[in-house]
Amino acid sequence: MHPGAGVAAVAMLGYGGLLLAPPVLGWVAVHSSVMVALGALSLSGIVIALSARVLKK
Repeated sequence: MHPGAGVAAVAMLGYGGLLLAPPVLGWVAVHSSVMVALGALSLSGIVIALSARVLKK
């Protein structure tokens, strides 16, 4: 992949997450609890951190 296309793809995913994460977390909090929503957020952060470590190799 061309470096410019890679930067554009990462930026698109970042903006998509920025736009979609708050409504999804709000929906989860309404249908379960705030603790579950924040737990899901923490779990997704851990998964992202671990996958970054694996993908770096």
